[in-house]
Amino acid sequence: QKVLYSFSIYSSKTDLKAEVIDVSYGNADDLKRIKKMKNVTNRIALLKLGRLPLLYKLSLLEKAGFGGVLLYIDPCDLPKTTNLSYDTFMVSLNPGGDPSTPGYPSIDGSFRQNRSNLTSLLVQPVSASLIAKLISSPKATTTNNACTPLELPNNEERIVNMQIQTVTKFKTVTNVVGYLKGLTSPDRYILVGSRHHTAYSYNGQEWASSTAIITAFIRALMLRVKRGWRPDRTIVFCSWGGTAFGNIGSYEWGEDFKKVLQRNVVAYVSLHSPIRGNSSLYSVASPSLQQLVAEGPSFLFEALFPKHTTKIEELDPFFNLHETITKLSGEVILQIANEPVLPFNALDIALEVQNSLKGDQPNTPQLLAPASRLRESTELFQSDEMRPANDPKERAPIRVRMLNDILQDMEKSFLVQHAPPGFYRNILYHLDGKTSQFSILLEAWEHCKSLASNETLQEALSEVLNSINAAQVYFKAGLDVFESILVGKN
Repeated sequence: QKVLYSFSIYSSKTDLKAEVIDVSYGNADDLKRIKKMKNVTNRIALLKLGRLPLLYKLSLLEKAGFGGVLLYIDPCDLPKTTNLSYDTFMVSLNPGGDPSTPGYPSIDGSFRQNRSNLTSLLVQPVSASLIAKLISSPKATTTNNACTPLELPNNEERIVNMQIQTVTKFKTVTNVVGYLKGLTSPDRYILVGSRHHTAYSYNGQEWASSTAIITAFIRALMLRVKRGWRPDRTIVFCSWGGTAFGNIGSYEWGEDFKKVLQRNVVAYVSLHSPIRGNSSLYSVASPSLQQLVAEGPSFLFEALFPKHTTKIEELDPFFNLHETITKLSGEVILQIANEPVLPFNALDIALEVQNSLKGDQPNTPQLLAPASRLRESTELFQSDEMRPANDPKERAPIRVRMLNDILQDMEKSFLVQHAPPGFYRNILYHLDGKTSQFSILLEAWEHCKSLASNETLQEALSEVLNSINAAQVYFKAGLDVFESILVGKN
């Protein structure tokens, strides 16, 4: 039996026959322009993947009144060497975890809600070649090194009949977790996450690469352990299940051990999709860890194409890329696990905040003064506490432990309770490498363009302001604690 590769997990299921309206990438400006020209109620949106989180774009389409979505990847958004025009793919509409147990662990005895779909929209991924046929246009072409995107003219009408039927079943998702206990700080954990096979024939290359790299790293560590070596902090190795369906395994494990993880986890190093190409190295990290890696996120990864493990040999025939990623990741993990003082940079957080307030964003001047105070506090913290602690002569164990406790939690001030769908809860994370501004402010500004009220923008500004103030107070309190200790000793 041939597996159907083109589907959307947790899409609504029904029939819909309606006009197709091209919404391009589905941002606020696209929808504002289209709603002026056409009635979009219960219509089918022709939506390109990329530029913004899929869940966010679907939420906009749902609010606008659309009934269905045909989702595709424009070939112009892919590298010239990549041809996926005829390939189908799947997407998950699950923001994370088991949808039947929202907000609490999915364990035996838990009450399970009936949530077979997570949107009112019919969502169907399709290939770019099928879209080209739909709009009666040749597939995206390149002229003078300029690619011509696929586009349905506004003056042309296309009617499509969508029929989506899905069957929801409960299945067991298994995680594999092991650990190497730390010697001096066993209650501080560095989590290293990979994933194993879940969805048949989906991302076979990526889960196999993930498993190969974490296995090679564990093997190398065990050789050192046999010679008597142990890390200072505990390293926890995690292989997650259910990743393709919405990070179910990792999310539920996190909910199950929430209290312990919030108190004890120092860092999380992800080997989720370590090998995607063979040209450039991209890493994404928290601002406090940017000194260890380089940054460069994307959103086309939300499409999962069927791949086979033989692709690994085609992409990396001698496994040189795998070896490089293993070594680089291993160095980062061991540095976090073994450095007496955590290699986190407080000042980088303040610089990231100030950098996020640059540009022509509206109403951000009120945030500049708090951001300046945050920088002053982090500079003092860096010079008065971090530098002395990095001197072996100044490393009193209790002082180092207190310092590491502050470093461990310093980004938590920037976690917001409710982020827009698909956005990071850590507001320091940007949606892409091209935009330096706070993502939640940009989203709120775009949202307010189509409304008479700016209430959404004011709420977002308040969240950013509160986060900056909370971080500044956090570092100042840390300085006060160390000052009190010094006074007590004198």
